Amino acid sequence: MSMRKPNDPHWIAALCPLYSAALWLYPRSHRERWGADMRQAFRDRCREAARAGRGPASVLFADLLPDLAASAGRERLDDVMEFHPMKRVLPVVLLFSLLGLIFPARLGVVAQAVGDWWKQHETALDAQALRDHEAALAPMVQQRGGMHADVIAAQLYWDAGNGFRLAYPEGDGSKPAASETAAENALLDRADDAFAKALRADDAWALWLAAVNWDCPARKAVCKAEAGLDRLREVDAGNGAVWLLEMQRAKDAGDALRQRAALARLARASRFDWHFGDNMQGMMAAFALQLLPERLLVTYPRLGVKATPEDSASLQGGAVGSMRGSMAGPGYKVLLDYCRTPDPPTNAERAADCRAAGLLLAEHGTELIDVMIGNRLWLRTAAPDERAQVRQRIRDAHWRLRQMQDIEPATSPEAARRWRAAWMDSTSEMQVTTRLLRENGIPLHAPPGFRVDPKELDPAE
Repeated sequence: MSMRKPNDPHWIAALCPLYSAALWLYPRSHRERWGADMRQAFRDRCREAARAGRGPASVLFADLLPDLAASAGRERLDDVMEFHPMKRVLPVVLLFSLLGLIFPARLGVVAQAVGDWWKQHETALDAQALRDHEAALAPMVQQRGGMHADVIAAQLYWDAGNGFRLAYPEGDGSKPAASETAAENALLDRADDAFAKALRADDAWALWLAAVNWDCPARKAVCKAEAGLDRLREVDAGNGAVWLLEMQRAKDAGDALRQRAALARLARASRFDWHFGDNMQGMMAAFALQLLPERLLVTYPRLGVKATPEDSASLQGGAVGSMRGSMAGPGYKVLLDYCRTPDPPTNAERAADCRAAGLLLAEHGTELIDVMIGNRLWLRTAAPDERAQVRQRIRDAHWRLRQMQDIEPATSPEAARRWRAAWMDSTSEMQVTTRLLRENGIPLHAPPGFRVDPKELDPAE
């Protein structure tokens, strides 16, 4: 703090030590970083008050104590919330709530700080409840058995032990253990065991997750990306998603010949599936095995009431499946970029393969995004007399997406049950959307007045 100036009132020298002592209300890390600057700012503030004719009582009760009630309270709440148990949090909440009552002008700031902390605390409890529930579900899934049981169990064990920290790669591309307790490590060990079992059984979904690597629900020693892709090329060669992943790997390696060969295999594939629907169906079936605890029950926002445990299980399971499935999707940009700049020596053949790849995604893709990308690729190579048809297909896909955003499963019990029934009958999002649109009386095709971004309908894009 700067030295006292000759023309400073004597009361400034008296208040500055008081303010320095009050800084102990802030967390230590905050004092060490900002303490000197705060003391200097307070001295300057006192000088401005003195020039305005204000005295020490005005500065103390109008500035110093109200600021401490708001800013120190907020910083201390953040610090306590992160590092200390509830029994040490409540006294701090009560202390700074009392300061807010003493200084009502700053009450809103303090109340906001307390409210923000409480929301974060509740969110943390919800997350822990979900982890505990997933840990209980995983062995049930394995005991029930069936298709992909070990993959689903591995994901549940991994989420329970890892707290949904799915994709924090280290410098070498591996995932951290991200566990701090023996219980967490035990859950991760079970995830490793379940996933290794699925890989040994040549489960195509497990091999896909291993090949994607960063979404693999096991440790690096089990998730061997190149080995997973090698095996996928053998056991799931008819799946175009495998060859799109191969295109991405070839691009990353700078191997033009390998990338071109992958496009040719993609063009000749018979289906395209990156297992998003397996995630959805598998998680919803898993969450149906045991009723949710009260904390995890879902509230219907429009109705203001909680869903039944059965419906809440469907909604929570679908949310987990959607999060995982979305993260595991392939990168379509490599395909669009590769087919935007054809190789002159093999231009006709490459263009034909790009067209075939577009048709595959447009007509056999299981997800809405597959169809959108496929139609855009198809439009680039479409003959003039078929472009109107392709453009309508693009508009239809965007129409479906827009309408599905309004068909929220958490709007009512009936909506939740329709949504679950649709997913439990199919692992294709396209089939699910068709069924739900029909059940809600919504046309499958975009009406004439429906508009999309003009770039989506431009063959040059």
